[in-house]
Amino acid sequence: MLEFQKVIACAHTRGVKIGLGLDIDLMPPELNEKKLKADDPQLVSVRVGQVIADYPDLDYLLCFQSESIFTDKARYKVWHNVSDGFYKAIKERAPHIRVAVAGWSINAEDVASLPSDVICAPISKYSAGCENGAIYGNREYWGCPWLERDGGSSEYYYPYNLHLSETIQAWQSRAPNMNLKTAVTLPLGEFPHP
Repeated sequence: MLEFQKVIACAHTRGVKIGLGLDIDLMPPELNEKKLKADDPQLVSVRVGQVIADYPDLDYLLCFQSESIFTDKARYKVWHNVSDGFYKAIKERAPHIRVAVAGWSINAEDVASLPSDVICAPISKYSAGCENGAIYGNREYWGCPWLERDGGSSEYYYPYNLHLSETIQAWQSRAPNMNLKTAVTLPLGEFPHP
């Protein structure tokens, strides 16, 4: 059993749901050398099949958008094609897995073009707070505070100049479509064995 599948199984014994985030439009160098395209339908099908085979108990698949993707229309089109392929294949082959879109700079217009059951989980722009979710209408929305800094702070300790009070305020002013989600990162070697 793969280590991450062990994490999923252990989390489920505690009532915790688990998601896997992927940069779906990026390709490993060895596949780029073979001139494969990220949005090739066969490649998308194989990638989805691998996720389903490796993590059959996965709860959520988060299709990540890089922060600069919207400045490159051709790259965004590839991302959208891959996202459509992932969504259709997951719905057909593993309907228990919910699909979400995550990343920086996700706007309401782009999200509106996605199927209505795709969860919107944008990462807040350098803030321990997040928007209330109202701009996404009735779509399920996960507020995702950004609780680290790229510089002048540490990913291992609570970041300087970020305050939990901002996260609490964001939750208190949420729209009805916002659900509370929390992310915890543990090194696999320190995860308690089931």
